[in-house]
Amino acid sequence: MDDEDYILRYPPQPSEASNNASSIQNVSVLSNHCRIRSIKAKHIYVYFVGIQNLDAKDSIQDENSKDDTALDGVSDTQLRKDVFTKAVVSNDDLKSKKLHFDGQSYAYSAKSIHKNWHSVGNQSGSEGKSEYKTTVGHMSAQDHASLPCQFQVVLRAQRRYDLELLDRYCKGDNSVPETYIQGLLYALENIIRGFDSSDFVTVENKRLSIYSALIPNDGNECELYWEYRFTLRPGRGGLLVNIIPKSVPVTSTDTVESLAYIHFKLKVSKETPREKTLEDHVGTKDWLAFELAIRNLDVSILGSNSEVVHRIVRLSKEPAGELEFDNMPLAEYLQHKYGISATKYDTKLPCAMTADGMPIPLAICAIIGKKVVGRLANWQQSKLRSLCIVNPTKRHKLFEHGAQVLANSNSTVFSTFGIEVDPELVCINAQVLEKPRLLMSKPTKIHDGSAEMKPVRLSVDGNWELKGRRVLDGRQLISWAVVVFGCSKQSLPSERIQAFIMQLVKICKELGIDVHNTGPPIKYAALSSGDIQLVMTEASQMATAATRSDMPAQLIFCILPKHNVQIYGELKRVALTLLGVQTQCIVANNVRAHNPKLLSQIALKMNVKLGGVTGELHADDAPCLAEEPTLVIASDVCHSTEAGGMSVAAVLGSTDMLARRFQGTVIQHPKGLEYIENLDVIIRQALRLFYKNTGKKPTRIVYYRDGVNDSQMRDVKKLELPAIYKGCRLIDSEYCPKVTLILARKRHTTRFIRGSHGSDASAKLGLHNCLSGTTINDVVASPVIFSFYLVAHKAQVGVTKPMYYLVLHDDNNFDPYRLKTLTYSLCYTYPIYNRPAMLPSALYYAHRLSGKGRLQLSQRFDNLPAFNKLKTKTGTKRKQEQPPPYLVPLHKRLQDTMYFM
Repeated sequence: MDDEDYILRYPPQPSEASNNASSIQNVSVLSNHCRIRSIKAKHIYVYFVGIQNLDAKDSIQDENSKDDTALDGVSDTQLRKDVFTKAVVSNDDLKSKKLHFDGQSYAYSAKSIHKNWHSVGNQSGSEGKSEYKTTVGHMSAQDHASLPCQFQVVLRAQRRYDLELLDRYCKGDNSVPETYIQGLLYALENIIRGFDSSDFVTVENKRLSIYSALIPNDGNECELYWEYRFTLRPGRGGLLVNIIPKSVPVTSTDTVESLAYIHFKLKVSKETPREKTLEDHVGTKDWLAFELAIRNLDVSILGSNSEVVHRIVRLSKEPAGELEFDNMPLAEYLQHKYGISATKYDTKLPCAMTADGMPIPLAICAIIGKKVVGRLANWQQSKLRSLCIVNPTKRHKLFEHGAQVLANSNSTVFSTFGIEVDPELVCINAQVLEKPRLLMSKPTKIHDGSAEMKPVRLSVDGNWELKGRRVLDGRQLISWAVVVFGCSKQSLPSERIQAFIMQLVKICKELGIDVHNTGPPIKYAALSSGDIQLVMTEASQMATAATRSDMPAQLIFCILPKHNVQIYGELKRVALTLLGVQTQCIVANNVRAHNPKLLSQIALKMNVKLGGVTGELHADDAPCLAEEPTLVIASDVCHSTEAGGMSVAAVLGSTDMLARRFQGTVIQHPKGLEYIENLDVIIRQALRLFYKNTGKKPTRIVYYRDGVNDSQMRDVKKLELPAIYKGCRLIDSEYCPKVTLILARKRHTTRFIRGSHGSDASAKLGLHNCLSGTTINDVVASPVIFSFYLVAHKAQVGVTKPMYYLVLHDDNNFDPYRLKTLTYSLCYTYPIYNRPAMLPSALYYAHRLSGKGRLQLSQRFDNLPAFNKLKTKTGTKRKQEQPPPYLVPLHKRLQDTMYFM
């Protein structure tokens, strides 16, 4: 088990025959990938590019220095490209080599260009890297626009990649190092992204990427364009291009027009009658805030040759169509002076009034320099997001168009490397797994007229109704209290809170959760994090006093005026580490609304925190768990912004045979650390708790790991898998259960769309989201590692995002079908959803606990650097120096509970 070769060996992709089962429905789906037909170049040569301004005083460096940063004195991307292009054109040695420069640090070529280079030795006399130096004639530097400068361009040979190895890797040869493939793919991506295409759309004089106005206005006044980003991934049998469309506003983000466009040119929905037209915005607080944001900005006139700088002093009260300048209408003046027609701007919007008295329409105001204008209002963000959501049919058109643009490109970059792209999207064979069954309770009448609770099978078909069913294990809530933070009795009277509590109690009883005290004490408190400990202590005492048995407080129901991380974090810290009481938080507006769906979710969360169970999988649908004692473990690492950017790791282990309940452990990590330290001690604790609750030692461990990318995958397996074996040996030196390590990845850009006629996925009309339970492990999956995509949930809007699972280690030799079924079944056990979740419940818990783990701190949230910024006398801000916070153990009353729900 300690053999490093065995640890680092990945399970191979199973054959197609092993994926077939009688209960699987075979379908075909379309993906947002297209194939690369061929790459004629045999090698890719990578060169480091250093560009130095010889006329700058601080650019004089020792010629013998081999530090790459010493050769990189020019930072502006466009200037680097211009200098490099001139260096290539003006030198015969480089002119015929057709180098592609990414504008940052590297240039790529299909043929070696360093045959005539001299080899530069280092100080020790050994041979160094081949390099080529050339000096570019006088050009204008960005920082010295009126002072032409001389630049020196240095090319150093970095690496040569063999494309034959990539072809072998795609055909399943796992002898090719992964780091080699990652570097090769990085080089190819930079080459593909740099091609020239006639399908560029120039927006505000900028050509950032490929744009295409495929989606028309559809009645929206905000016209959206779609920016394509292309990434490469090795698929089963060949290299694939991942097509990623991203919606962007029609204007760039460094002009005043874009700010006005996003803020005010979005068509307002009918639900907000106070903002019916653009004219209605004039004089409102939105326009006033916008005026304050752009005041004193220096702008120029976009689309003109004038270099005159204007200073904005205010917004005009009249729209552009009613303004005059220099004794003529503004539109006529702009046409005569700068050749700018009125079609370039919206005459209904106001203008920016400048210090010299000239009004400039917002659409042609270009900010000199960049400035961030405040965040959008909530309704503006919601409206912009709604415009970006398209149905599967339109999304398929975007994928298809991106493939066509890439395949039909006549770029010199493509011809240099001999890249040919297939214009058709790949069609993939997929399988739809059978949906699992859940066990929940339902009242059943017996012969004497009374009723008893019996578990019933619930055949799941997407979403299911909770009405008429009860949770499998409903707990009692006896001692509890309500605390209202930051809301007065006038804004949120106690009668309103009592009505909300009565509705909540009613739903709890319908779900089988017994609430004894239907009138808990209510306490109003000021919104101050410094008094939270005192307030929560008093609320806990009030809850105990309200019960006859002096039972300690089980739960404190907290009502907050709005989402506030500082207050929320402090009350959670006090409750979890000092008082040992469960909490349930809710925003005041939701108390006033009485949403039945929200009340059901709150009731289910309260029951889980108290130790109850919503439902469990039927044993026949979880054979991997039912056959042998199996411990399910999940972990995740969260890199937070509070406390100077600490990292928090969460590890959870199941405490019963069917993975219904979990116990979690939180660890504070050094900043940016991805692998989990002291995992062996946590595994030992999880094994002991499993044995305590079930009386059996696990013979199998299924470990789900979240949040690991390709570059970290090998290191995480190398460090964490031996830690699991070590944790087992801490129980008994001879104890060695079989371990299966599954990496779950949600941060990817792969999408799947199915056709309307079952297997006819090539139909262009009536495209839909994939069915729940769809699995794909062909074409787009890893060619050398057992991996698969799983669509467990159903998207409410847009296109469903699948989860990507990589089986990095499998001592149990699970059948692929059974392992997929286990993962899919666990998506149905998240206790507050009446539908399948995107992730297995264990991973959802780990994700929540790692995000909320930072709440278990040794100091108040007021003292964290992210929240405590002191102003000096000069008005500048500095962070108060604090000792690094660390996580404190959970209160002993909560250690075995699912407090993280």
